[in-house]
Amino acid sequence: MTVDLQEARALHDEVVAVDLHADTPKLMHTFGYDLGKRHKTHRFGGRYFGHVDVTRMREGGLGAQIFGLWTFPVPRRGAARSVHKQLDALWAAVDKYPDALARAPRVSDIAAARRRGQIGVLAGIEGGQALEGELARVDEFARPGVGYIGLLPISATELGYPAQGLG
Repeated sequence: MTVDLQEARALHDEVVAVDLHADTPKLMHTFGYDLGKRHKTHRFGGRYFGHVDVTRMREGGLGAQIFGLWTFPVPRRGAARSVHKQLDALWAAVDKYPDALARAPRVSDIAAARRRGQIGVLAGIEGGQALEGELARVDEFARPGVGYIGLLPISATELGYPAQGLG
């Protein structure tokens, strides 16, 4: 069975395409990366810099984007503050581009955003070090819209040890 480009695009348009991982909020907070402007990719950073923006998300027919909030595994102190700054930068972009982006913590929010012609925006944390050993931070991050925490992606924390990485 062969599928031509038109058939593939028609199928793509019927479903809600969700990109499960973009580290862009770190760029937004650290370098002032503007999610609403089309960016060129750069030699420094290879594919990391400039590959996610509203224009490309629209061109790709993206229904929702899950943005990863991350910190380096050491030092742990300050990790929570860094995540909060990334989250603030992400929500500021959603507020700046309301015709293009919408907070979408639930599936129903993603569907509603799609009906309005917006891209659903979700946030998650990569790394339990962002909790800085304090379980109460789970609620602290959930209140402004963090939907998940990947506890042990690359480094050991008070929570446990990863299968690979800095254990």
